[in-house]
Amino acid sequence: MSSPRYSLALAVFVLTATVPGIVHARKLYQFETFDLDRSRYFSNYRAVVSRYLRQQSPQKPARACVIGLGGGVQNSLAWVIWRSGGRLILWQGEGDDDLTHSPRYLSYQDDVVATDADVGTSTYLVSRRWVAALERKCAQSGRYVVGK
Repeated sequence: MSSPRYSLALAVFVLTATVPGIVHARKLYQFETFDLDRSRYFSNYRAVVSRYLRQQSPQKPARACVIGLGGGVQNSLAWVIWRSGGRLILWQGEGDDDLTHSPRYLSYQDDVVATDADVGTSTYLVSRRWVAALERKCAQSGRYVVGK
């Protein structure tokens, strides 16, 4: 007869091994961050983001949160979260200083969907849960930039 602890461990293993997305979903909401100020490719974030905000909101100051994500130099990227402007902007760093040409320029209104299931196989849509996790991580570890 097996112990309750063994039975629980086996049940968790079977569930995560047979239900696609459970392990993936856990990793999807865990962000590894890096310090933008110390990054060779992103240390100019204040200038890049404030220039973008001034261009997009010339009449009034705008504020965005910037967070660096990724483990190594090859996998590093940053997200610019401009909530009041309704934008999530992927910034790839070195040589990519014009955020309007981002390969991922997402609209809170059009590109953020209710659930992970609504994202489906889309390579463009993101879920509210993912955005909320990214915003929380940015509030904890990111940098705020104001475009005046």
